[in-house]
Amino acid sequence: MRFWKESLLARLLSYFLLLAIIPLAVVGLLAYNRGEEALQENILNHLTTTAILKEDEIDRWVGSMEEYTRLLAQNPVLQEYAETLLTHDETSDEFVAAYRALRSYLDSVLIENERTDFLELLILKAVGGEVVLSTNNEHEGDYEVTSTFFVEGRKTTYVQNVYHSAILDQPTMTIATPLYDKDMRILGVLAMHLNLARLDDIMLERGGLGATGETYLVDQFNVFVSAARFGGESYPRGVHSLGIDAALLERADGASIYPNYRGVPVIGAYRWLADREMALLAEIELDEALEPVRRLALAILMVGSIAAGLVAVTAYGVTRRISTPILALAESATQIAGGDLGQTVDVRRDDEIGTLARAFNSMAAQLRDLIAGLEQRVADRTRDLEQRSAYLEASAEVGRAATSILETDRLIRQAVELIRERFDLYYVGLFTLDETGEWAVLRAGTGEAGRAMLARGHRLKVGEGMIGWSIANAQARVALEAGADAVRLATAELPDTRSEAALPLRSRGRVLGAITVQHTVPGAFDADAIVVLQTMADQVAVALDNARLFADSQEALESLRRAYGEVSRRAWIELSRAQPDLGYRRDEHGLSPAGGAWQPQMEMALRTGEPISGRGDDATILTIPLKVRGEVIGVIDAHKPDGAGAWTAEEAALLETLADQLDAALDSARLFEEAQRRARDEQQLRTVTSQVRATPELDAILQTVVQEVARALGVERAFVQLGAPPPLKPREYET
Repeated sequence: MRFWKESLLARLLSYFLLLAIIPLAVVGLLAYNRGEEALQENILNHLTTTAILKEDEIDRWVGSMEEYTRLLAQNPVLQEYAETLLTHDETSDEFVAAYRALRSYLDSVLIENERTDFLELLILKAVGGEVVLSTNNEHEGDYEVTSTFFVEGRKTTYVQNVYHSAILDQPTMTIATPLYDKDMRILGVLAMHLNLARLDDIMLERGGLGATGETYLVDQFNVFVSAARFGGESYPRGVHSLGIDAALLERADGASIYPNYRGVPVIGAYRWLADREMALLAEIELDEALEPVRRLALAILMVGSIAAGLVAVTAYGVTRRISTPILALAESATQIAGGDLGQTVDVRRDDEIGTLARAFNSMAAQLRDLIAGLEQRVADRTRDLEQRSAYLEASAEVGRAATSILETDRLIRQAVELIRERFDLYYVGLFTLDETGEWAVLRAGTGEAGRAMLARGHRLKVGEGMIGWSIANAQARVALEAGADAVRLATAELPDTRSEAALPLRSRGRVLGAITVQHTVPGAFDADAIVVLQTMADQVAVALDNARLFADSQEALESLRRAYGEVSRRAWIELSRAQPDLGYRRDEHGLSPAGGAWQPQMEMALRTGEPISGRGDDATILTIPLKVRGEVIGVIDAHKPDGAGAWTAEEAALLETLADQLDAALDSARLFEEAQRRARDEQQLRTVTSQVRATPELDAILQTVVQEVARALGVERAFVQLGAPPPLKPREYET
């Protein structure tokens, strides 16, 4: 196995064999499949033809029996004797003579037919269906009034398809035709029970179906009509298969491969015989049907094996010639891979293998040159990756701080310290604009220099220095050599600065300030560092802007809360003045108004806003203040009689929870009462206005106004007075 995996000779030989064997296998498989399809199609056509021929033979036999019965009924001898038999009393001499003559005639018909096509002939009365004469004496005197063949046979010549005859106790077919007198009046019915053995003869004829082929009939109750060739029983019952069910249930014709009624795979054709109301099937076992294809497959396999052997011999010689120089090349390559870079390949050929050897020698030379400088390049790339990783880590930490801190001063201090530490900088400072927007004020700085500049209130005018220029232009400014930048302003506290960058703090289209970063090494800030630093500056700017917006929103919310609390407090004060005794008590006498009886503990809870507990006359007292939006508006005063124990912590917590829940309920009730009062006032105003508008005269208007005002306000006296210059006397209207 290892030889085949590692040997080029073995692999090339395998590939050649595959290239030869695969087409042979494909061609053989296609030939086998095509042969199998053609054979199946031929067999299916043969089975279908056989089934059609069997159906035609059955129809011709039944048709001939139907015609024979009709002709027999029209025979003058039978008509003469049958008329006497059916019209005379059974005890009369005419009846006896006619019976004997007709019985002798029908027996001769049976002898002539040799009982191969029918089993029994019967003559039945038209009324009552009594069997007057039968070739089987045992059936004379029976009644067939309910039999289908009798009912239909009185009308016309009728063929009753296969059914189980109770008289014969076996499956049969019956043909019946009416018997008429000379005046074409119906006298009776001539019936003929067919011998179904004739169907067995038709079905058991193989018709070129081989050793396992068979044809058979199944009625609509899944019972064999013809004898089964391989079924064991002569007439199996309850048989099922795909072909039987398709023909009986779907009333369809077709052909397919399926297990037959014995569970043996067969190729079969099935037909529904509509006139006979039964299914006809022609089948042959699959093994026998496909035997020619198996012989074809064996022949293909033998031819393919011989061809594969010839290909293997030829392929070995070809691969041997190809693999020898390649193996030499592989050995040299292995030595080079082991570290012997001075190794070369000596292959003196002008074909593709020689070209490969020369290319390999050239590659080895280039590899020696490449390895010489590879270590330095790897070191440079490693250093760059470490620096980029540090940049990204620093940016992530600043971003986390910016999103988690809403306190401005803390955010600024943590940001500058993180930037200085992660970028290993000499100094980092953060400036923000003052309220005038003219000055950039230092808000945070690292190290002793930062503390010193913060202590002296260090600031820069916008537009001056690198910080001022960066704010004014909303752009980063970089001085790779600090002394060479024309706008840079030196700072006494930072004497060792050799390179500097100023980065604007931008948020939502505005510049909030700038960050200065300084290093003791010239050219410390490359393009990548500036991109990361500017990203962090933008994050800090957005965080500062968010902190400002958060503070503004908190202040506005607190103002709104205070304003609404003041309005609510005033409303409750007015309600208390309007209803000073508002309250209820519940005791052993039931529910009643509180009556303004304030106890000392109630006044203390109202004043302090804290729960009060204590003892009173024969009771333990717990008083809970009622608060609405932080304002105490009342109390719940609960008394527990002596002997019931002190108030437990759970009971106190329950009362406090109840008091808390009353907050929104009481305030909502107050607001609802105010809304109702305002609605009543507006309704009264609309009523007065509508009354006034409905009165066209001035005097009537004044009278209406004074009456409606008095009624609306509920006062005993009201007046309206219109003034005029002297000497006219004012008019007064009083209720």
